[in-house]
Amino acid sequence: MPKTLFAALLLLAGLWLTPASATEQKRPPAPSESPTQSPADATDAKDEGKKWQESDESEEVGALAPILQKLGVGPKELKALSIHPHLGHPVEVDVGMQIISIPGIDESGESYSIHGRIDLGWRDPRLASAERTETVQFREDEATLLLDYLWWPDVSFHNGLGEAEHKNRSLILEPNGEMRLYLSVDSEFTYTSDLRYMPFDIQTLPIVVESFGANPGWVMLKPSAERSGYEDAPPDWRITDFRTAHHIKDADHAGGKTSQAHFELRIQRHGDYYIWRVMFPIVLVVIVTWWMLWFSPSQFEARLQMGIVGILTLVAFNMSLMDSIPNIPYLTVMDLFYLNGLVAIFIATAESLLVYNYHERGLDARALRIDRIMRLMLPLLTFGGWSVLLTLATL
Repeated sequence: MPKTLFAALLLLAGLWLTPASATEQKRPPAPSESPTQSPADATDAKDEGKKWQESDESEEVGALAPILQKLGVGPKELKALSIHPHLGHPVEVDVGMQIISIPGIDESGESYSIHGRIDLGWRDPRLASAERTETVQFREDEATLLLDYLWWPDVSFHNGLGEAEHKNRSLILEPNGEMRLYLSVDSEFTYTSDLRYMPFDIQTLPIVVESFGANPGWVMLKPSAERSGYEDAPPDWRITDFRTAHHIKDADHAGGKTSQAHFELRIQRHGDYYIWRVMFPIVLVVIVTWWMLWFSPSQFEARLQMGIVGILTLVAFNMSLMDSIPNIPYLTVMDLFYLNGLVAIFIATAESLLVYNYHERGLDARALRIDRIMRLMLPLLTFGGWSVLLTLATL
């Protein structure tokens, strides 16, 4: 027991006498107290980063190798092609717009969607080559990758809703440096509707192409009528005209001005549906209510009942059509056609009240004379109003 106690005292005394510097020397350095890097280590780290950068560049060049071979240029020359050619004059871009189909038109939201193709043609003399005698074509992924390195007129749609989707791309390069880029277009566009002549209305569906941020001194867009057109008309419509135009518009994002290529598709509504499903039933209801003019002036209740039924029928019929007609602050041709029929029934009902009043006062001869006049005048005025309305709407 004394020996054990003596050994413990010796151990405590040795620990107390150990220098603090020795303990600190054994302590591992803290993360923030890393040893000073030598010049040789710094050089090795720099060389390591350079190797990684060269490795990334080599992989990038490797992916571009087939494209560079087709172009006949090297990696350094390709980097120089990413800026504007600076020809001393604006790059003229030939713009073509082919509308394949119009899936739908939202008349309430004043928008429509198209499926089509836009093609852009321009010349970059830096890509002209006397050695390359054949046309070179780049498709899909190749075209997408190459466009990341080449300067091209990156166009957008001024009246587009959201960003246009280009699912397919194709780039063609001629030996003289002329380029033609084809882009598929699936997008929605806005338009201003005019429904005053509905259902015989003509609408204009515009597509406005511009090169965002490029003023006319940089890029000049020129629509090509020869490379533009359409294939299928939208449902319930027929295409009457297709126009192209070029405009210089004010724009804050392009140094004050921007070049725009305008494409306008004029479409006319098929009115047959509304003629036979809307207007013709209105005419029949009005004619049936006119039978009251052949009733005796004394049959006021029968006349009144027929007039009220006719008015309620037209009102209910009009309400059933409200879902298919946009809410607009003006009257259309179809609205005026409906109102003309409604007024004709109201006049016949009011005339029945008048002749009944004459009958009650013993003036049957005058009542019958008014009936005979109304049997002729009311149809003439009503059908005359409809004829004038339809004539003006279809001019």
